[in-house]
Amino acid sequence: MINLQRNQNTVGYLLVVVAAILWATLGILGKFLYRFDADPLTVVTLRASIAFITLATILAVVNRRLLKIHRRDIPFFAIYGLVGVTLNYAFYFYALNWTTVTTAVVLLYTYPTMVALLAALFLGEQLNWIKALALSATFLGCYLVVQGYDPRAFQLNWHGALFGLGAGATAAVYSLFGKKALQKYDSWTAVCYAFGFGALFLVIWRTPQVILSVNYPLPAWVAIFALAWFPTLLAYALFTAAMKYIEASKASITATLEPVTAALLAYLFLGEVMESPQLVGVGLVFAGVVGLQFARPKNDRAIA
Repeated sequence: MINLQRNQNTVGYLLVVVAAILWATLGILGKFLYRFDADPLTVVTLRASIAFITLATILAVVNRRLLKIHRRDIPFFAIYGLVGVTLNYAFYFYALNWTTVTTAVVLLYTYPTMVALLAALFLGEQLNWIKALALSATFLGCYLVVQGYDPRAFQLNWHGALFGLGAGATAAVYSLFGKKALQKYDSWTAVCYAFGFGALFLVIWRTPQVILSVNYPLPAWVAIFALAWFPTLLAYALFTAAMKYIEASKASITATLEPVTAALLAYLFLGEVMESPQLVGVGLVFAGVVGLQFARPKNDRAIA
């Protein structure tokens, strides 16, 4: 039984690690799209829409049963998509408008702490000292990796703070709703309807006329489809599936590998330089994630 639990935990952590690596490609693909003056809000709308259409088509062909949900659960999935996808994308978009990328990322990655607290309150997950230490290490690590220590990079104002924390809060809602959805549905079903409703609200907000009038060159469309398929559809599906095996709080903490991987990819492929504090941050995130994975919560005293 213990070995089975360990194997399930390993599967869960590996799924989140792969999801984090896929999410980390967002920066590279985004920078490529900026060459074509692509509107960020239009891109995220296309990203969510293509992800939904792709997954719904695959499920309709491969396993139509996974498209079935109870009518009484439609409001749940509508809120799941509205908050976890539409508002998350919107808040992060406006956070980037009002402040720097560094500040937006730091505020976004408050979400593992929110997940840990809310999961303890509503999902019965234990909040212990091991998780608290892992949260502290990974948040500080993310802060260093994105150069939060640099006054030129970290700029806080009321608008930026509200939208950044809103992005973190809605990311937390996505994790919690995903965990709840898995009690009744397959992870593919949960992701399909979350992105279905999320894309619907994004299209309404951006207006169908704007979406249908886009005229990007072929390389830009290749990048948009890559965004939709890999760091969106596949990454979110893997992250959601991981919560079948590990707690939502542990999945969210492990996902802090994303900014670390993004920084490493930028170093390898974009020629960006990593400073000493950033390397310390990388070490802190890895230490927090590894410590969380190999810890035994049942032997640790709960704090909530």
